[in-house]
Amino acid sequence: MLAEMRGVTVAFAIGLLGGCAAGRARGGATPTTTPSPPIVHGSRADMTTRAGVFDGYVVEDRCRERDCFGVRGSGATWFEGDKPLVGFDDATTRERWRGMITDAIARPSVGSSGFGGYCREGGLFVELDDWRDLDGAIAHVGALLGRGGWRDEVALCVHPNSIAVELDAQRGR
Repeated sequence: MLAEMRGVTVAFAIGLLGGCAAGRARGGATPTTTPSPPIVHGSRADMTTRAGVFDGYVVEDRCRERDCFGVRGSGATWFEGDKPLVGFDDATTRERWRGMITDAIARPSVGSSGFGGYCREGGLFVELDDWRDLDGAIAHVGALLGRGGWRDEVALCVHPNSIAVELDAQRGR
């Protein structure tokens, strides 16, 4: 059952598994409470940044994932140890990059982050749960990429804040 739950939130998974156990303990009765769904604050109308070229970076609104926006530096080099469509050479450099980006965003709505192919070339993605924070996050990440002269990509996604269960990582894949 867990192998089929890829991408399910921890809260939901715990609630689901807890409900299954509780149901068996009560002779098959269903639990009387259900976990409340995570929410997104604001709406897409709160975002004013449009796709286009800015000073030192490019914003894209046609990412592979819904409600994700790519911020790609227009510099000539990649952040140290990063390679397009491959990723970082080592975990220490990768985590330093993640820290730099999340520090630049500096928004309370930042939730999970990770690495994947959310937009054009792949790279770091950061989830926010508030549309009202997205413009500032784009501007700060873009400014950081521009100052560094980097061409790396960061996907900023608006999704309910939750911790995703990555079962493949737990299985060593």
